[in-house]
Amino acid sequence: MEDLIIQTSRVLGIKTTRKNTWDRIEKLIQSGIESNELTRTPNEMIYFVE
Repeated sequence: MEDLIIQTSRVLGIKTTRKNTWDRIEKLIQSGIESNELTRTPNEMIYFVE
């Protein structure tokens, strides 16, 4: 999850991921998991649902 948050912020052009940015991206990822748009594998990797 940590790597995904950091990489997401980098893709968005954010060089330093501060707490408010971290929290917002984490909420979006959790929302994607809850709505079954994203899935978390047993080894904690997160993927788009196909």
